[in-house]
Amino acid sequence: MSQAFGELGHLHEDDYFHRQEQEALERQHRRSAQDAAAASLMATLGITDAAVADELAGAGFTPETARLLFVVPAVQVAWSDGEASAKEKAQVLDIAAHLGAPSGSGAHARLEGWLRESPPEGFFQIAINGIKAVLANRPPAEAEALRTEVLGNCRRVAEASGGFLGMAKVSEEEEHIRQKLTAEHS
Repeated sequence: MSQAFGELGHLHEDDYFHRQEQEALERQHRRSAQDAAAASLMATLGITDAAVADELAGAGFTPETARLLFVVPAVQVAWSDGEASAKEKAQVLDIAAHLGAPSGSGAHARLEGWLRESPPEGFFQIAINGIKAVLANRPPAEAEALRTEVLGNCRRVAEASGGFLGMAKVSEEEEHIRQKLTAEHS
């Protein structure tokens, strides 16, 4: 009987180590996939900072959704008061369509998810870091034009929510984003 318990123990031990090996292989495959995604993002966005590309890939950005990076600050403005209004959502979707994420695309579907439910903590900072990495690798005039476009999109979303007597308001969130995008280091 003692021998039967010993064999049962070895079976459990073998099963345990087999599960550990499987989990290690799965982690390695996920890491390889994320590394490949980060390399693709570096090429797509023209950035050289592998750590930022890795963060973007970890946040779910792909070469197909990379163009949404420049829409994320507008999404942040839409959620700044804890709720994205229908007008703000419509404005964000319009901005995305002009940036090459039309209705029916995978990028559009991802964006709709961010507008249905606010992205997780840290997501917006990862996106800002990504935008700053893109800006750092562009000629100054091009970087400034892109920064101005991103901030203009934030303004459009802030204006969509109205304000006092329909006059546009500059939200604290919009100012916060402007400061982050113009800061040298964060």
